[in-house]
Amino acid sequence: MQTKNDHPIHLQDVIIGILGTIAIILITILFVANAKPNAALADGMTVAAGDFVLTVGQVDIADEEYIYLLDVPAGLLIAYRFNPTRKEIEIVQGIDIGEIRKRANEATSNRSQGRTGRGSRP
Repeated sequence: MQTKNDHPIHLQDVIIGILGTIAIILITILFVANAKPNAALADGMTVAAGDFVLTVGQVDIADEEYIYLLDVPAGLLIAYRFNPTRKEIEIVQGIDIGEIRKRANEATSNRSQGRTGRGSRP
């Protein structure tokens, strides 16, 4: 077999070309098959609707994402997490924000009156 320029094409050159093409195709398949998509994280997203605030945060220790719900009228902050084994959302912890506000207000009023929460000064 000859080309337009009368250079003969050897069977060895054809086989090398085919093997090179197959190698490129196999490497591409290898990369595509091993490419894992990154997990979709909603870290830092916050939504407010009426008296409720919903935000998402990641906990590095357990490598989990938590959903935090702030119920403003009730004064509650509730943390939820997804349990993949049971495929349901569980309550992790609830905090009474009203109690924290009450203590903060007491501490502020004590400071403004010259007292600390540890007793009166001499």
